[in-house]
Amino acid sequence: MKVNITSFIRNAKFLNLPDKIDFLHFDLKDTATIFKQEYLSEKLQSAAGEVTIKEYLKYPYFHLKTEFTQDDKEKVNEKDVVNIIHANSSHLYNNLEMFIMCLWFIKDNSTFLGGFHTYMPSINYLINISIIDSIYCDSSGKYNHGETYSIDELNRTLKFFVKYNEAINHSSVKLLPKNQRTPPLQSITTIPYNFTKITRIERAIHFLKLARTSTQLHLKISFYICIYESLFSSSTEKTEITHTICERVALYYGFNPSHRKGIYTQLKEAYGIRSTYFHGQSFDTKKYRDKDLTPIAQNLDNLTRSILTIILLADSKIFNQEGDKLEKSFIDLLFSDKKIYGLYLESKPDYFRFRNVKIDEIP
Repeated sequence: MKVNITSFIRNAKFLNLPDKIDFLHFDLKDTATIFKQEYLSEKLQSAAGEVTIKEYLKYPYFHLKTEFTQDDKEKVNEKDVVNIIHANSSHLYNNLEMFIMCLWFIKDNSTFLGGFHTYMPSINYLINISIIDSIYCDSSGKYNHGETYSIDELNRTLKFFVKYNEAINHSSVKLLPKNQRTPPLQSITTIPYNFTKITRIERAIHFLKLARTSTQLHLKISFYICIYESLFSSSTEKTEITHTICERVALYYGFNPSHRKGIYTQLKEAYGIRSTYFHGQSFDTKKYRDKDLTPIAQNLDNLTRSILTIILLADSKIFNQEGDKLEKSFIDLLFSDKKIYGLYLESKPDYFRFRNVKIDEIP
């Protein structure tokens, strides 16, 4: 059974895309010409609806042409085929959605998948996966409709996608061999979700997604703080958790005393907002009534991007340790030469060096 899987991309423009480029086995297109010529049919228009079709004619999109195949010894009926294809569609959607999420590592943005549709023309059946929980806004809580990406930025995003999945030990995302570009759907296996195996890094990314979908800055800032608690807390500290987390982040990231103090102060302020929001206290006070939270959210977003970049590139093994071992790492950090850890900024904002690692040199 032939299957067409398509997903359009909101709030993004791609510069100088070649005629043939693929990510995660999907073709990436920035024009509706191919869609009209190869995929658009009366049956598809009828199944998807006029509004959905207009979206694909308006925005860039991913597309995968594949098929469902089955062993002659294991024949299944049409209903079972649809269920199998639905399960595989969910798996492929998770891949694409995480790839789009990883654009955040390149720059602050509000790009998201606007829809994900799997169409089986032989039975005129359409599967529509809801994307309501992954509509991202930028760090100020707004939607930027003009974000542009180069081919180099897309390739770097793919490297972050791979690094993230290497960092989580039970990844449900498995990249197929490069020579298996359009695999039959039965060859894609989804590993059951097991919450008991969630790593610190995976939890941090979950909180990052919640922060990036929050347009209310109080809530956005609160979820950013949850990222730091996921990564920088251990099982041993019982009191002064706010001070402990802020101190560890400052020591880990800061490259001189002044920088570390600035990070500590920045996180303490954000912690105060989180505590006020999560503990049900009022923001209708002199402290917050006229306070603009936008710069706080933006600065926290930039700090978080830099720190998660270091962790994914160099220190995922440290942050995936058990609580007591992670505690020892933080103690070592406290009494060590600060150059062992930390981010060294170069003149280029897209250049990060940590233990001589560059983003564009990720293996």
